[in-house]
Amino acid sequence: KKGGAVLLDLQWSADSQKLILQTAFNEQGRYFLLDLQKKPVSPASLGYLGVFEKIDFNKSDAGKFFLLKDGRLLSGEFALKTTSPLAENVLAFEYADNRLYFLDQAGLIFRQDNLADEGSRQKVIDEPLEIQAETGYELRLINSKLFLQNGEKLSWLNEDTRSFEEIAPSVQNFKASTDREKLVYFNSSEIWVFFLQDINGQPARKKGEKILLARFSEKIGDVFWINDDYIVFNAGDVIRSLEIDDRDQPNLAEL
Repeated sequence: KKGGAVLLDLQWSADSQKLILQTAFNEQGRYFLLDLQKKPVSPASLGYLGVFEKIDFNKSDAGKFFLLKDGRLLSGEFALKTTSPLAENVLAFEYADNRLYFLDQAGLIFRQDNLADEGSRQKVIDEPLEIQAETGYELRLINSKLFLQNGEKLSWLNEDTRSFEEIAPSVQNFKASTDREKLVYFNSSEIWVFFLQDINGQPARKKGEKILLARFSEKIGDVFWINDDYIVFNAGDVIRSLEIDDRDQPNLAEL
């Protein structure tokens, strides 16, 4: 915080050369683009985009972005300060692996492989989801697997049945390990790990297996991966590290 400004969030582009900064200044939200290749580095206001629900880099081209504004999904270019419509009545979107996924207000989720060709758009689920008013929705693609968080419920797409299967009913946030083989997810009192694929090492794990790592009476604030085998988190006023190997007693240490 400096001069009344508060940094709320930041996003890196896939090439780590640009940043989108979300700030609050005198209780008003503002977004800025920071291009680290330009010298001197100076934040450029994204105020020309107006008020929107979500902005994200195009992971294939850091000079482009996706924007969700008033239910409209748009693509745009920072340099030109222009946007083009992609879809209407959208609740959430994700762009990864050169594919665009979005959830519409009818409860259907679509995948579009070619942004310039609406004909490449196809449904990924057969039965629409029940959309609940005043509920936040988030899509995320991790290791080619599609996850949906609606409210606090976390689910993932079973591509064989073309339907979502619940992982947990109450999730505050979830994060992938650097090897993209595991997720850590947590709520205010519990930390879990979910395995995205079979692991043949010791201990062996099955795809879709989940384990409870820890439960605390203190409120869990946030959780981060240190490496593929350890996490760090704060519960109450204490910061701890924890091994994800749950054989015997997991290695837990206060920092």
